[in-house]
Amino acid sequence: MDQNRYFRSLCFWGMGLKYLHFVRVTAEQVVGARNKTVATWWGDRSPEEEAAELDRQTKWSDARLIEPLLFNFYHGLELLLKGFALWVAGTNTKLDHRMTRLLESFLEAFPDEHELTEVFQKYVTLPAMPALLRDFLEQNDLSVDKFYEALRYPFDRRFAHNYEHLVLKHKGREGLPFYEQLVKDIGTLARMAVALGRKLEKDSEQMHAEATSESAKSSASEAFDV
Repeated sequence: MDQNRYFRSLCFWGMGLKYLHFVRVTAEQVVGARNKTVATWWGDRSPEEEAAELDRQTKWSDARLIEPLLFNFYHGLELLLKGFALWVAGTNTKLDHRMTRLLESFLEAFPDEHELTEVFQKYVTLPAMPALLRDFLEQNDLSVDKFYEALRYPFDRRFAHNYEHLVLKHKGREGLPFYEQLVKDIGTLARMAVALGRKLEKDSEQMHAEATSESAKSSASEAFDV
């Protein structure tokens, strides 16, 4: 087995799974807090007390965390896909940063990974996307490959377009199914990506062992021919 290639892929997979874990536990908190975006209380309070109560009640709401949550989610996806791209192409390949191209490469290399592919496609191909994400792209006239940038900054690079993030926010309880499904999808990604990584490692070790055995047989045959 090419240890250097496996080590690099493993580093990408491992870091990607950490980002996805962060997103999953955050999404679980949003669900647990019922995505509350408005705070209520009774009685008179000082401005400081009101601010503290508002922070407490809306801490886990889409209004306060959706952009970094999605950014970290897509970064996790990118790292997973790049890990598989490295495995296929080797360590000297120049990795593409476009999510659509990374997904195409994955589909070409692993056509039988249906469950893993389904989740990747759900968040990278526009027709399959959850309505929340698709609406954001359509409202901002963005391609999927520009989604990443629009989650990082309030404006495009030329300051010509102010990204409209409001469409992602203030969904309240109606927005909970998105976060509930996100938690499930990340669980599937983690489980299937780990399984595929272990399979690739095992297959590579077996191929290396077979190649070593054939080489030894060839050397022995040559020795007897002398």
